[in-house]
Amino acid sequence: MASETIYPYDDLFAGGVQQVVGVPGFITGGGVYQRGQVLALVSTKNGVHTTKPVDSAAAAPGNRVFAVLADIEVDTSAGQPVPCALYFSGEYNAKALKFQNTDTVDTFAAQMRDVGITVKYVL
Repeated sequence: MASETIYPYDDLFAGGVQQVVGVPGFITGGGVYQRGQVLALVSTKNGVHTTKPVDSAAAAPGNRVFAVLADIEVDTSAGQPVPCALYFSGEYNAKALKFQNTDTVDTFAAQMRDVGITVKYVL
């Protein structure tokens, strides 16, 4: 008999009107990051984007929203960039988005809208 994998309910998406664009990329940062982490661009080489968690206290471009992490969990604690999937656009549940330190959705709401990431408050 085939084994069955059950995934927990995913509340990241908050609508289906806006197209979700996903691309492969890399993430750095020295920590373990989960689906919904909001990311900043570190560099682009040959069309491949390397990102890290966005942080309002960082210098540009580390303080500018670029994408949302699509993978369930990515461990960058070894210090090297790790392959991951990135979302460039879509409608997201504000409560499911993840930020560094004391940053919140409100810190980056206007930036997210500017890059095609729509934030919705789901009851």
